Amino acid sequence: MTKRLSTKMFAILIAAAMVFTAFSFISQPAKAATPSKYKTYTISAKSGPINKKMRRYSFYNRYTKHYYVLRSYMELFEKKGGGTLILKKGTYTITNTIFIPNNVTIILKKGAKIVKGKKTKLKKLKPSDSLFHFIKPSKGLKKKVYGKYNSSRNIRLIGEDKNVIDMKYQKNSNCIEAGHNKNVTIEGLTFKNVHGGHFMELDANYNCTIKNCTFLNIKDAKNVREAINLDTPDKITGGFTAKWSKMDKTANDTVIIDNCVFKNMPRAIGTHNYSYDHPHKNITITNCSISNVSSFGIGIMYWHGALIENNTIIGKYSKGNNVFDGILGYGAIGNTIKNNTIRNFRYPLLFKGYQDEHFKKWYKPIYNTFTGEELKEMYSNNCAGLAYDIGFIIDNPGGTPTGPYRIPITLIN
Repeated sequence: MTKRLSTKMFAILIAAAMVFTAFSFISQPAKAATPSKYKTYTISAKSGPINKKMRRYSFYNRYTKHYYVLRSYMELFEKKGGGTLILKKGTYTITNTIFIPNNVTIILKKGAKIVKGKKTKLKKLKPSDSLFHFIKPSKGLKKKVYGKYNSSRNIRLIGEDKNVIDMKYQKNSNCIEAGHNKNVTIEGLTFKNVHGGHFMELDANYNCTIKNCTFLNIKDAKNVREAINLDTPDKITGGFTAKWSKMDKTANDTVIIDNCVFKNMPRAIGTHNYSYDHPHKNITITNCSISNVSSFGIGIMYWHGALIENNTIIGKYSKGNNVFDGILGYGAIGNTIKNNTIRNFRYPLLFKGYQDEHFKKWYKPIYNTFTGEELKEMYSNNCAGLAYDIGFIIDNPGGTPTGPYRIPITLIN
């Protein structure tokens, strides 16, 4: 009897131990994966490529040197999964496009400056129209390789002392072309001197932050270029031209532009084409200073859920120089626009229905929709120096309200 009891008790204890062990195993929190360690490299304007073979390339000369230096590190970072490149004081002249892969940080130390090189002295390697594309170097010259938000991610361009990136008025140029990216941060940089292009072309970006940056001087005969253009990669509209895009019409989602300065240009921030059923979402523009714009300050085209708050927007309106509007909206839905100061425009805010004549075969018109609360919040905008003493106008057949809907808001001296 005792033996049987002991055997039975032993079996019970073993079973209990197994259950306890299993429970303990299940209940243990999973250990977080150890983040990969990416190396940091520091270079000066006198440094050569980390890939020494590049020095023997037939296209390597004193004009293209810095292009090959930065390119060599980006190719290394692609192989290693990421890395940080620190640029010490000096001027880095870059003639051709640098492709930036995943998990890359580029830091400009005090006194470091990037300049667009406009000559290579080579017949078979002409200077490019852009400085940076956010895509792996191995994919940068291929066709239709990325859609959605599947290109390079976790990219940081950081200036520690308002460092200058000067495009030297390279014609028809964009400084940065970012398409199909995720988790991009651009901070503390001063962008200067674009001709007929944008400082930043943002298409199909998710979670992009641009803060504490300055944008100065755009020449544009057509008077339509934005410093920061938010667009969709769409073959119909031609809003994005990088051949590596699948042109799947992916819109931007969650873009933050904060505490930036824009001066001397047609437009500061905006969209000028739309892909129907693909609105940009969650665009935030706060605490920015926009001045001396000759077209409009902020162009809202097919934006849903945007916040535009605490910005100063100053145009160039005068008699005979009928500058457009501080904020111009087409297809704005669910947007909060409040506590902005707007001066020297035809109208401070104008919202209209819109359809581009060139694309009406493919895309329906877009209209604005405002709730009562959103309309009420627009009364908080302060305006002065207008062609017409009207706060904002909604002329919006097909939307809510339909308009024409003329609303006075606070006019200041």
